[in-house]
Amino acid sequence: MALNCTFIEALLIPVTGILYYIAMARIYALAGLHTQGGRHGWTLYRMLLWPTSLNAEQAPVSYYITGVMAGHGTNTPGGGFTGSAFYSSFAGYKMGSITGASNRKILKALLVGLIVTPLISLITMVWINGTFGGTRFAVGTLLTSGASFTNIVDSWLNASYSGPVAWYVALGMIITIALSLLHARFLWFPLEPIGFLVGTSYLSVLWGYWLPFLVAWILKTFTLRVGGSKLYEDTGLPIAVGVIAGCIISILFGSAIGVVYFFHPF
Repeated sequence: MALNCTFIEALLIPVTGILYYIAMARIYALAGLHTQGGRHGWTLYRMLLWPTSLNAEQAPVSYYITGVMAGHGTNTPGGGFTGSAFYSSFAGYKMGSITGASNRKILKALLVGLIVTPLISLITMVWINGTFGGTRFAVGTLLTSGASFTNIVDSWLNASYSGPVAWYVALGMIITIALSLLHARFLWFPLEPIGFLVGTSYLSVLWGYWLPFLVAWILKTFTLRVGGSKLYEDTGLPIAVGVIAGCIISILFGSAIGVVYFFHPF
């Protein structure tokens, strides 16, 4: 409301965040990957407040403020904002259940991270933008350039106007409920609602989900058919975990090298 939003416009921000990130965290927990809200995070605003697109002359300030907070705020975990904590918090409790750590200790660790991290990240962002120039960074460009800000938000909002949102939401709910009931009722039914959501998401193509999922399915099926559950648990799972761990280690080293390279090119 301090940013010239009405009470209802401001209230829809946390409501949107809770709805989107609980759903995306559940997908992450069951499928091991996340979907992307992005432009579609503006759905409640389209349904309840602005059913038609507004141009710069017509739109109030809150049109753009809610566009970036609800739209970009429900983007990928790397998109920032508070939604990323949904993934890390649930993952922390899952890791705690595996290692036998108490929920009290996990909560304390999460609270420390959730309090310290925003302070450090905000101070660091201000320092880097002030020292090296905000236009050298994607987020800095968005925050330091008014024209860039409105252009980006305009593209998000305009892209979200592709038809009657309520019908799309209702159809998605019906398909998901139907798949859930069929999958629970019939053991032979192969389709699962989480698979439907991930498989029909454009991120399946953008980030190449289809190929690794197909390879994993073929290897798992072949392993179970040849050696049964024993071969799968004794050999298949350790190999899969090793591949994932190797990928994560390479990302950690690559990220560290990237930071060094930025300050000291070589």
